Amino acid sequence: MHHIDHWAADRGRTDVDDGVPLCRNHHLGLHNRGEKIVRERDPLTGRDSYWLHAPPDPRTGEVRPPTLLRSRSPRRFDAA
Repeated sequence: MHHIDHWAADRGRTDVDDGVPLCRNHHLGLHNRGEKIVRERDPLTGRDSYWLHAPPDPRTGEVRPPTLLRSRSPRRFDAA
């Protein structure tokens, strides 16, 4: 699981609700390329969508629009 809000830098929680599942390759690549995943939660439905924000191009400074990720994080867990 990749923590959307990093616990040290952003004081994010270390629970599953703050994470998005990534394979090892993409998880390490995400950290090494300076990309960021942002979650948007629909206030009416509670459904989450995840956007991948790439850093600016180092040569041109161009900022690419974010990409909507197709995979979904697990839904929030309900108490047993």
